[in-house]
Amino acid sequence: MAITKPVLLDLCDSYLGSKERTEFCLKTPNLSLGKQTPESLIVTDSGIKRVYDCIQRLQHGMTS
Repeated sequence: MAITKPVLLDLCDSYLGSKERTEFCLKTPNLSLGKQTPESLIVTDSGIKRVYDCIQRLQHGMTS
């Protein structure tokens, strides 16, 4: 199943607790994404998958 950008953003909102936190997170460089911002990655399907995988790892207590 392919994850879509709206589904990913809903997942982020749910995990982070608010749209404001999601917006902040999307604009913040992330070490596990190679110091790229999630916002810069979610313009392609492969980038959406990378950000989704990152959120999944965080939800399961993994940090990298």
